Amino acid sequence: MSLDIQEQKNKKLKIVNTANNLDKEIAPELPDPLPNYSGFNFVVSGPSGPGKTTLLTSLKTAHKKNGIPQT
Repeated sequence: MSLDIQEQKNKKLKIVNTANNLDKEIAPELPDPLPNYSGFNFVVSGPSGPGKTTLLTSLKTAHKKNGIPQT
C-alpha cells in the first residue's frame, strides 16, 4: 500500500517573513534558574504529592517586592 501525495499551488496564499523577537530578554527580573528569554522548555516532573502544582502556581502568582517576583 502506498500513499500518493500531490502538490497543488495556491495562488491566493501568500507567505511572508515576519520580524520576531525570540532572542531578546523578556523578563530581566526573573530569579535563577528561570530563563529570561523566550523559546525555552521547563519541565517539572515527579510523583504525586511533592508539590508540582503548588510550585507552578507560586511561580505564576508571586507578588513583586521592589519590582522583583518573590518566589
